[in-house]
Amino acid sequence: MSEPMSKYGAMAQRHWRTRLAGRYAAIEDPASFFAELGQEVSDRIAALELDLRGPERPEAEFLSRVGANNMARLRAEEIVLQEMVLLPAENSADGEDSDEMPPEWRIPTAQETAAAVIASEERAAH
Repeated sequence: MSEPMSKYGAMAQRHWRTRLAGRYAAIEDPASFFAELGQEVSDRIAALELDLRGPERPEAEFLSRVGANNMARLRAEEIVLQEMVLLPAENSADGEDSDEMPPEWRIPTAQETAAAVIASEERAAH
């Protein structure tokens, strides 16, 4: 019995089914393929997140450390998803997929995450 599919595997399967139909059709066992791909994506995100975090700064405020860790996680997701999951559509003439991603796939920018952390710290201070 294969492992359950992660959110990344499910995301890849939906994306590939609709935007990479030829590649998707060539997969013999989509459930196993996307379960394995989802695990690979999770592993790569975790490894990249550690690299992006940099050294721990114990003197930093708790929420600042949480914000920096969250930003590293989101940036790692953004990079790995573009490389392994959200590939350009097959029917794209120049290799660029001009369609927007569905809203549920949107990853906040580092600036949006930083603004949320700052707002949270300000609320906690009052």
